[in-house]
Amino acid sequence: KLMLTVSDDILCELGKIVVFQAHMESSVGRYIGDLLGVNANQGQIITAELSFKNLIGILSSLLIERLGESSPLYTEFKEIKKGLYEFENFRNSVAHSIWAHGHGFDSGAATRMKITSKESKGLKHQWEQVQLTSLVEALEKAGDTQIKLAYFMAKVTGVPITVIEAA
Repeated sequence: KLMLTVSDDILCELGKIVVFQAHMESSVGRYIGDLLGVNANQGQIITAELSFKNLIGILSSLLIERLGESSPLYTEFKEIKKGLYEFENFRNSVAHSIWAHGHGFDSGAATRMKITSKESKGLKHQWEQVQLTSLVEALEKAGDTQIKLAYFMAKVTGVPITVIEAA
């Protein structure tokens, strides 16, 4: 049994955030493959070892090459790209932090701690109270970005979106 002081509700949302990031990386990799006109395995070979930041950079460069940097479609992508980077930064703050109980051991909150040590600034401790609702909202916003990206890429590539109904 794990001895964690973070509520299961918080742990569940943290897990969703990490899993969703992997899903987003896979989707962006697939879109890169679609733009290159390669099959799924070839697309995975090209993108499997790339960071999320590099995946977004390649996707952006391919879209500039296809659409032109001043095209209205590329301008639409730049707004979506902001959401992708925002979620990546959020996910990194979640995954690279120490998590503990919130004040009063409330199941709807947790304490996020970040410890850094930089040559120019020395050792730094940062603490932040995080509400369960803020984790849920950030994940919902990322889901909206994912949907916008899927529809955008369908418009650009002509590859239809497959919607799987929840059971």
